[in-house]
Amino acid sequence: MRAVLLAVMILLASPLFAQQHAPTPDQCRSDVAVWLKDFDAWTDAQQRVGPQNSSALNAILVGEVEKRDAEMLMCGTTIDTKNHGTYSVMHTNFLYIMTLRLSSFIARHSLDGQFVEEDQAGRR
Repeated sequence: MRAVLLAVMILLASPLFAQQHAPTPDQCRSDVAVWLKDFDAWTDAQQRVGPQNSSALNAILVGEVEKRDAEMLMCGTTIDTKNHGTYSVMHTNFLYIMTLRLSSFIARHSLDGQFVEEDQAGRR
């Protein structure tokens, strides 16, 4: 019984340790094209509905935003440098999404006063 449980645990955990490979230039171009369209739809939804919209980008978790942002940085700096500007735009878009989410978190938890106090005290 223990052997079966151990085997199941190893099978379930193996995707967590799977080696991740750098994207190809074609994958970089494909991803940025899709994500730029998603960002445009997200921006439109933000203006029409607000932060609780049902856009594709609003549905992804912070970890995925960070993963996509890291991919855009890698694509622009080492994989497909001739299109660096496009990847840089998407990187900036992901940073904007993260900034809005962080600002929303600060407001939801009434941490804005503490944030300002600590900033004035030089705690950065």
